[in-house]
Amino acid sequence: PRPRAIAMTDGSPSTSANATWMVARATQLQRLEALREWSERSGARFADMLEREQGEIAEQDTRLRTSLGREQTRLEQTCTKQRRFREAAAQRAQLGSLDGTMLEARADAVKIAAFQERANACDAKLATLRRQQAIAEKQARRRWLATAEISIVGSRGSRATLDVADGGDGNG
Repeated sequence: PRPRAIAMTDGSPSTSANATWMVARATQLQRLEALREWSERSGARFADMLEREQGEIAEQDTRLRTSLGREQTRLEQTCTKQRRFREAAAQRAQLGSLDGTMLEARADAVKIAAFQERANACDAKLATLRRQQAIAEKQARRRWLATAEISIVGSRGSRATLDVADGGDGNG
């Protein structure tokens, strides 16, 4: 409660009431300054935390992109090698008119089928990795947006705390 000035006979506030009011005013100013300093420290801690998390997200994104890039390259090379085997086997089958060549062609056809299955598996794995990369990028965007929202909500919360400390009338 605020101290009230006591009117003297001449209509001016008493000296002791004025001194009490000044002390209360100084106390309120000290509390407001302490709240402001606390808010600045909290904001700095939050900014540091946000910066660390963004750094971690960027680092994870870089590692993921590197890993996916290596895996994609490996799968593409495997698929290319499997296609060469298949093409070579197909050429041998076309050229083979002798029994030995025919037997080799049949064996190659079996190998080609196996290689084709592997190539299809590689293509499926590549598609899965691309989908995972898209999901990871979407999750990174969502995490960034959530972090930004936390920052916005946090800054609004600091203002609300100051308004309450100020008496709620917004006039400091």
